[in-house]
Amino acid sequence: MKKLFVIFYISFCLLALIQFGKQSGENRYGERVAAAPHDTHTLFLPILNYNYNLQFPAPLFGMQVYGSTEQNSTYYPYLINSQTSWVRSNVFWLHVEPENRDPANFSWAGTDNAIAAARADNGGLHLIVTIGVIPEWARLNPEWVDGPIHPDALGEFAEFVQAVVERYDGDGYLDAPGSPIVRHWELINEPDAGQNRWGYYGAEYAEMLRTVYPVIKQADPAAQVVFGGIAYDYFESQGGTFVESFFDDVLAAGGGAYFDIMNFHMYPLFAPNWGHDSTGMKGKADILRAKLAAYGYHKPFVITEAGWHNSTDAVPPSNNNEQVDRLVQLVAHSFATDIKVMIWWMLYDPGDFLPNYGLVTRGSTPTPKDAYTAYRAAVALLNNAQFVRTLPPTETGTTLMEAHQFRTDTGSLYIAWLNPYGTTETRPLSIPTAALTILDGMGNLIGTAVDSDNDGYVTVTITTRPVYIQVNH
Repeated sequence: MKKLFVIFYISFCLLALIQFGKQSGENRYGERVAAAPHDTHTLFLPILNYNYNLQFPAPLFGMQVYGSTEQNSTYYPYLINSQTSWVRSNVFWLHVEPENRDPANFSWAGTDNAIAAARADNGGLHLIVTIGVIPEWARLNPEWVDGPIHPDALGEFAEFVQAVVERYDGDGYLDAPGSPIVRHWELINEPDAGQNRWGYYGAEYAEMLRTVYPVIKQADPAAQVVFGGIAYDYFESQGGTFVESFFDDVLAAGGGAYFDIMNFHMYPLFAPNWGHDSTGMKGKADILRAKLAAYGYHKPFVITEAGWHNSTDAVPPSNNNEQVDRLVQLVAHSFATDIKVMIWWMLYDPGDFLPNYGLVTRGSTPTPKDAYTAYRAAVALLNNAQFVRTLPPTETGTTLMEAHQFRTDTGSLYIAWLNPYGTTETRPLSIPTAALTILDGMGNLIGTAVDSDNDGYVTVTITTRPVYIQVNH
């Protein structure tokens, strides 16, 4: 109790005393910028070491949904039945304030529908909401829909963000109908793109964070500011569209002080960039964590896009089996890499020219895929599990195998597979137990095995396809 009192007292003092103000100076355009009219704000610092339950009150399983999350929407039953804990949705500034208006005249209808899943009467799910799509009147370049905001419009952006956070903080004041509660606010999707986003404007992104961070905390002291999910892959030097130095530029400009949660995207297509495992997640996360640590920051991580498709005609081609396998790998690596939330991109097939990344088909009568069943199985098996360790090659007997151990309410759970994906090789994995149960990636029973020679181990044959191995104590 004494320790809790000291923590509370220190936190109270910080909340009461810490302030910061904008300083006037020159921006990158050589223009003299004076401090904004509201240049001094109370800064509510999140006490990260003691707020994990507040930041991440549910397991890591999340799903991307665009548009309405109301009960009458086509995909709502599949969202709820997936047993996901988190939803990533969007707020488009362009739709709420297409012309510069007073907040009393903002248009909220579409946004309220998108955030409906956060209402207690509509699922009460935890949302990470991406704020973006800049109205033309506020853009630095009229053609950059999600690009830098003109310096003269930063104050208007802060006004908009404050109104958004206030509307969805559930405190009963200026709330949306049903008082939905949103605590996690992501600022711009993939801002590291260079052609029409913030990739060349890391210092300006840092300034945007500096402007809106205190506003968000004033509107809702419990809110958490999430860095815009960076692709951090397919760099311009590789013929791609993303600027490798963007995150470094943000940190160099002081932006690390103005977000609570780090965020990146992870697609196994780019795994070779980051190491020899099946997704590349750990290698990428280690690099980003090191960049933060170089500036003295240690922040929790989320992934707001991760996924794989089942399109046979895409590049690279895939199928139902591989989509299931990649899903299990991404889930396992999220636990192993200490990712707090992993958003699967996306619930339903995106359509247009994109491969079928959805867990259900697109259309008026969606059909769940095998990967949807695999998602539900992962939730059922891992919702209350705790990651223990990744088994080293000295235990697996090979560098080809990945095996991850979890603690569950009833014993231990292992997830294991062989790399590279598609190999036809097999390897044995010995588990210290008298008996175990083996499930495939969809949660179907493969079989059981016992310690037939009484050596204290049961051996399981591992292939390229991930399996769950249950050991009950």
